[in-house]
Amino acid sequence: MIPDSYVYGYLLLMLLLANLPFVNQRLFLVIAVSNVDKQGNKAFWIRLIEFGVYYALAIAAGLGIEYYLTGITPKDWVFWATTLAMFAVFASIGFLWQYQLRKQLGI
Repeated sequence: MIPDSYVYGYLLLMLLLANLPFVNQRLFLVIAVSNVDKQGNKAFWIRLIEFGVYYALAIAAGLGIEYYLTGITPKDWVFWATTLAMFAVFASIGFLWQYQLRKQLGI
C-alpha cells in the first residue's frame, strides 16, 4: 500500500507546477521575458509552453515516485488524458488570477 504522504505530496507538487506559468511574469521563474504586453505580462503562448514543460516535469516526478514504490506499469491513453485534464483543472486557479481577478482588483 502506498503511504498517503506520497499521494498528497505529489498532488501538491502538481498544483504548484500547474500554477507557476500564471502567477509570475518571468520565464521558468528566472529569465526576464522581452515579449510582454503593455501591462508587462508575458504572452499567452509563452505561458502555454511553460505549462507543457511543467506538465512534463510533473509526470516525470510521478513516474519517479511510481518507480520507487512499485515499479513502472504500462500507461494507456486514458492515463495521459486524465493527468492532462487534472493538470489543467489545477491551473485554473492561476489562470483566473492572471486574467480575471487581477483586473477586477486593480493589481
